[in-house]
Amino acid sequence: IKYPTGWGVKWLRSLTNKDELVFLTFSPVPEDFFVGISISNIPFEKVVELESGENLVSTEKINIRTVGSVLRITRFNPHVDSDVSYIFKHGNYTYIMRSSSDFGRAMLATLNFIP
Repeated sequence: IKYPTGWGVKWLRSLTNKDELVFLTFSPVPEDFFVGISISNIPFEKVVELESGENLVSTEKINIRTVGSVLRITRFNPHVDSDVSYIFKHGNYTYIMRSSSDFGRAMLATLNFIP
């Protein structure tokens, strides 16, 4: 994943949680907002159900060239315009990218899986 110069990356979770294997955050310094991505063993359908929870505004299937079909879920957040989750599967894992800005979609478009 490519991210802007001057941003920090944090590894927030280790491999000890059996459902969520990795959670990374990308944020500008100083932190005004963040973009987070998690890699999980939770089935895609369950992630969609969890992410659709409260304050659902819309769901939309989009295609991102580097990852294929992605479900975009938008929720209302009173602190920012909205929260967006991008959910997709690759191999045996479900990926969830959460963002409160347009940077999430831009960063998702730079994701490449190394064979």
